[in-house]
Amino acid sequence: MTGDGRKQLVVRARAMAVRANRSDPDDPRPLLAYYQSFSLNGEAPPPAAVDGLMQAVSLLPRDNGSRQLLVDQLAREKRYDEAIAWLMPVANSPHKSPRREAAQQQMKQLRAAKAAGGT
Repeated sequence: MTGDGRKQLVVRARAMAVRANRSDPDDPRPLLAYYQSFSLNGEAPPPAAVDGLMQAVSLLPRDNGSRQLLVDQLAREKRYDEAIAWLMPVANSPHKSPRREAAQQQMKQLRAAKAAGGT
């Protein structure tokens, strides 16, 4: 589905996510759905959606997929210190894994971007 029909569905889906969040603020799924609705529609998420994603990651600290969404979003916004802080638990995991190695590599990239003039 494309065009106006898709946009209308996204608007309805966002409204459902907001209602679901109001119904149960401790459920991270509506927060994730609200955030993802913007990228799926090719839109930049507003600050409220990014804040909601932060809350979702706080509610699901072991969900690396949600955490990665947040880190990538903060990096796009050049909020490097925050991105580094959210990535730190994965990069400093005591368990060797491909995910930890990727996080360590991304930490280097974020620090380099910050040193090159980012925030």
